[in-house]
Amino acid sequence: MATRVRHSPIEELRTPAKSSKSYSPGARLRDYGRLRLSQKNLPLPEEKGVRDWLEKYQTAEGASFVYRAWLDAAGEEGVGVVKEGIREWLERHKTAEDASFVYRAWLDAAGEKGISLVEVGFREWLEKHTEHKDVDYALRAWMEAGGQPELVRVPAFRWLHRHCREENAAFLLKSIVALPNLPAATTVDVLTWCAHNCFHEDAPWRLAQLRQNLRSPAIAAEIVDATEVVLGAIQERGARDVTEAGLVASVLLNLVQNRGTSPRLLRRRVDNLFVRWLKSGLVFHRATRVPRRSQSPAVLQRVLDLVRYGDLDVRTDHDSIGGFLDWFRGWDEDRRTQVAKSVRWAFHNLPEPGLWERAGVPLGA
Repeated sequence: MATRVRHSPIEELRTPAKSSKSYSPGARLRDYGRLRLSQKNLPLPEEKGVRDWLEKYQTAEGASFVYRAWLDAAGEEGVGVVKEGIREWLERHKTAEDASFVYRAWLDAAGEKGISLVEVGFREWLEKHTEHKDVDYALRAWMEAGGQPELVRVPAFRWLHRHCREENAAFLLKSIVALPNLPAATTVDVLTWCAHNCFHEDAPWRLAQLRQNLRSPAIAAEIVDATEVVLGAIQERGARDVTEAGLVASVLLNLVQNRGTSPRLLRRRVDNLFVRWLKSGLVFHRATRVPRRSQSPAVLQRVLDLVRYGDLDVRTDHDSIGGFLDWFRGWDEDRRTQVAKSVRWAFHNLPEPGLWERAGVPLGA
């Protein structure tokens, strides 16, 4: 009895299949694409079989799976092989449900250069399939390729509102928080995701990326709620590195500057968070980078107020306040000059040897 020869997956995929019914071009390309993800040095799949198949079937509705599989396997290198085929396919099927696979794969592979080919069709597809269960994949591909944000803002916000408690929303969320002028309702959805997924490694990143949105007075209570949960999770497990410590600093600084936290109860919660992290010594120190946008006089003034109110003590908390002043010393010189008067006031009215000098500003009268 003859021994049956088994070919390796690579050999099988790089040679024509004996039976298209048993192993279609789409399936072969899909599997080869998976191999290339784990073995980056693999060559491109054989083009001839794909070209021959597409010459016959490039406008067939089912060709969407072959286009997707080829682009997933070949990436940017394979864009030219299917460009004209996709153009013709979209003329017939641009609003078909399965067109999402083509839009996503094409944008992932071609990037910004490929937007013009699919823009009209994608716009029409989106109008028809806004509520599609997997619309987030297409939305993310569009935004990551550099497509016009206005085209997907509303569908993206609606999708997030429906899925703001689900962990897998993390992928589209990264693109959403990068959009300018987020509505308050969408900011709340981002906060909801962060709070419900507080131990997810992306939670502090997404919270910090809200930046100015964390200063919105109208949703101050929701901001404080989510910040307490996310920062509590970080404190429980410990900050991963200096970068994450910088994210915590950014969140706290925006929170301190939120005028909506002026009601006594909210202000007390914000102050408790701020003092807890200041005393931890993990966030405010010389190694933490200070973005210019975070260099606000209100931050230093808040520390001085906390000393005056008794939440911080210049002797007991000497090292913690000193660490904050070391961090303050890393501000741009013009920003430090703006608050030099406040530091001099503290030097004369809240005396503690070797403390206020660490701010690095002139302390004379």
